[in-house]
Amino acid sequence: APELYNPKEGRIVTANNDPYGHSENPKLSDFEDYFGIGFSTGCRAKRITELLDANKGRIDEKVVASIQLDHKDLVGERLVGVLETALAQPGFSEKLSPDAKRLVDRMLNWKATNFEARRNLKEPVLLYSWFSALSDRQFADIKEPMGEFFEYLKNNTVAYKTVYHKLKDGLAQEASIPETLKNVTETLEIAARGLKTSNTDNSTWGEVRKLKFNNILDGILPTALMFPIPRDGSWDTVDV
Repeated sequence: APELYNPKEGRIVTANNDPYGHSENPKLSDFEDYFGIGFSTGCRAKRITELLDANKGRIDEKVVASIQLDHKDLVGERLVGVLETALAQPGFSEKLSPDAKRLVDRMLNWKATNFEARRNLKEPVLLYSWFSALSDRQFADIKEPMGEFFEYLKNNTVAYKTVYHKLKDGLAQEASIPETLKNVTETLEIAARGLKTSNTDNSTWGEVRKLKFNNILDGILPTALMFPIPRDGSWDTVDV
């Protein structure tokens, strides 16, 4: 297996990410360099690296604790960046419905809190509703055949990078801008309608994302403190 020994950076960072890039290699040489697709997006490892570098030379227990409890969501930051690029295109915002425009404005407000995935914020709910619509469209052909596994796929590095880079690259190449803007517009409308229909357009992150426990002795021993607990963080923050 690949390994790293005493790197010049003075630290080794891993957080369920693909540290070797093999999951992106289209021509795998049999099983020897295949490590699967079930990796995180890599945003957690990137954020840990950023915070370690920012505190270089003064790492102590307090700093490590602050890193462990960091809730900045780099997925949200990057997708909002793509959204801002789309908004800069002439005539884009005029094509949006009032509900979609409101959704966009509210997602942009997440910048004010530095993309913190806090339980009392509404912006993470809105952003991930849009990301879900983007993923559903991107992988529409395999959603039904994959069944329950599809939700797992949407949370790993392959899905995120496919959706993100298709948008980013599509807006960077003149020939693909119209089709990419159409995709952004339609998925924003889908997300806006879904939020309104499900009455989650004003829900906080803590109301829709809760820590759940499975009691393996349920029915044998009394259940104590097993109810869902609202909490900060996301799948892509250091504190998951």
